[in-house]
Amino acid sequence: MLIEFDCSAPGLVGGGEEKAWPQIKQLAEMDAAEGHFAAGNCRRQKKDFAIADEEFAKALESNPKSSELIYDIGDYAAKRAEPELLLAVADSGERVAPGDPRGQFYRGVALVLKKENLERAERLLAAYAKKAPIRSGYPRPAWIHAWLGRLFEEQNKIEEAANEFEERAEIGSQEQNGAGSDEKVKEELRVSH
Repeated sequence: MLIEFDCSAPGLVGGGEEKAWPQIKQLAEMDAAEGHFAAGNCRRQKKDFAIADEEFAKALESNPKSSELIYDIGDYAAKRAEPELLLAVADSGERVAPGDPRGQFYRGVALVLKKENLERAERLLAAYAKKAPIRSGYPRPAWIHAWLGRLFEEQNKIEEAANEFEERAEIGSQEQNGAGSDEKVKEELRVSH
């Protein structure tokens, strides 16, 4: 996407944030949710997370039509350990795509982060694990085990937590050696733990 390039690339190579803002404004005039999402991504790339948070919240409030947009915000919120934004993601995602299991995942993660209703969080994460396809745009199996491990830590179930972290490590290793990098899981765990 040209907006992302302009936000991240220096002017020397044809990019520049000042080139992105007119495009973001034009996009926002066509679709407010997409415009706020683009602005949030631009601020995320600049590591201006406070403004990115605001833009992503506005995107969710603008009734987005794309579940991919919604769940990309979910990935961001999980990495940043933002349970309220994750709950908004789950609500929006379930409204737009009721059969998509990602809403369960992000709601479960939010509950783990809030340290509330951990039994429900466990059920949601387990349900996601049973339904979710393994493909781009969906939280990977290693993420599920990582979050279950955190959940069990919160419940002081040390053996179960260790088993989940071990499973996460094994799956993460397989993913690195096979279908690609497990950097998303590593980054998520490092930031939120």
